[in-house]
Amino acid sequence: ITVEHLVELYDSHGIPPTLVSKIAKEHGMKVTIPDNFYELVAARHYKPKAPPVPEEVKYASIIQELKKYPPTRKVYYEKPYLSELETEVIAATPAGILLKETIFYPEGGGQPSDRGFIIVDGLKIPVKSVKLIGNWVLHEVESSKPLFSKMKVKCTVDWDRRISLMRQHTATHVLLGAAKEILGSHVWQAGSELGVEESRLDISHYKPLTTSDLENIELLANRIVTENRRVNARFESRTEAEEKYGFEIYQGGVVPGAELRIVEVEGFNIQACGGTHVSRTGEIGLIKVLRAEKIQENVIRLVYSAGLPAVKKVAEVYSSAAEAAKLVNRRIEEIPIAVRDLVSSVKLLRSENRKLRVKLCTTSIEAAHPSTIGGVKILVVEVEEPEARILIDSADSYLRTHRENVVIVLCSKAATDSGYPTVVMAADPLKERLPADVVVKELSRVAEGKGGGSKKLAQLVTPFPLSRQQILDVIAKVM
Repeated sequence: ITVEHLVELYDSHGIPPTLVSKIAKEHGMKVTIPDNFYELVAARHYKPKAPPVPEEVKYASIIQELKKYPPTRKVYYEKPYLSELETEVIAATPAGILLKETIFYPEGGGQPSDRGFIIVDGLKIPVKSVKLIGNWVLHEVESSKPLFSKMKVKCTVDWDRRISLMRQHTATHVLLGAAKEILGSHVWQAGSELGVEESRLDISHYKPLTTSDLENIELLANRIVTENRRVNARFESRTEAEEKYGFEIYQGGVVPGAELRIVEVEGFNIQACGGTHVSRTGEIGLIKVLRAEKIQENVIRLVYSAGLPAVKKVAEVYSSAAEAAKLVNRRIEEIPIAVRDLVSSVKLLRSENRKLRVKLCTTSIEAAHPSTIGGVKILVVEVEEPEARILIDSADSYLRTHRENVVIVLCSKAATDSGYPTVVMAADPLKERLPADVVVKELSRVAEGKGGGSKKLAQLVTPFPLSRQQILDVIAKVM
């Protein structure tokens, strides 16, 4: 049995390789299960994204303009905790304001750009977005005041937003490491997007995550947080980094350039990343996985929150749980029991309600005045019941109880979204002489309705209630 056969048996039929190995051994055969078996399963379905358009192509005209200026000094890497900086304007280009140095992080790698202000002579100019083109960082601002070369300015970053994004980004690395540890080495980052309140991490995995999987991933991630591990960021040559760490560092996709910025959660996760991070995992705070959802074949999305937003999410859920517990007069930990009891009660009430509705319709049939056409007893009964299934059960109940040769027509005076339902049911001895489906077909033609069924039972829906006389005239015609 080849490795490809093992993968096919598991992927298409759900037969684990250990079971195949056990059965093969009983028949004197040996099966070798590769260490990366589940990675091979995931690889069957995972399709890597197309490579991004190179910057020199995408921003060709802008880069030619920017080459006149020195590269931007990226203080956001050197001092990620710096929230204010005095610098000077290099140029005001059509693509944005170019500063000598900046603390504003530019959008990239799933992390939004920083926001804040560039302050000139006491005037606070909002920074809407920041982008990195080549070695230059450009700031899009909202200002009627022109900015000129060599103008002295002060930069202030929206710190609450920045630190939240730093926590969320480091949490992404920790969660990915936890997912690999719990689910297997085949797990690969298929995408990510960071937000201030909540973020997402898309991972490759060959089956939906169980509640236990999520709990274990979250528990391990928070254990790494409480261990307060160092988060080291450094630049290394591409060749050196690939030799030391392998291609697994490219979780967010292959990073261009001869030099890579390596971010390492000490002893746990290492990857090439250009984002801003906290210096220790303890600064992340709580990591809370909010939900997991399958977004495509073999790709699972983890939606999570970190830091104070995560605490707020938990507090909101706890508050809702406390309110629910109060409503059902139980403790919070007893809510699942209370919900099960309520669901059971609702099911019982629905069952009783259904029985009463069937009984009410059956009583209406029993009280109905019969008509006779061609020697056949016809019971045309108008009721207020809108559900066709109740009408069917009522007609069936009457026929089983009274055992008489009769054709029952139950028509509702209560409309549903589709229209007014009508049910025709014939006793067995009459279904050949007066087929229910033939009656319904003729009624549909007369009343512009839609329906069908068998000789014994048929139903239709009409845009208006059928009258007793309409029904009797159609039956007389069919007879």
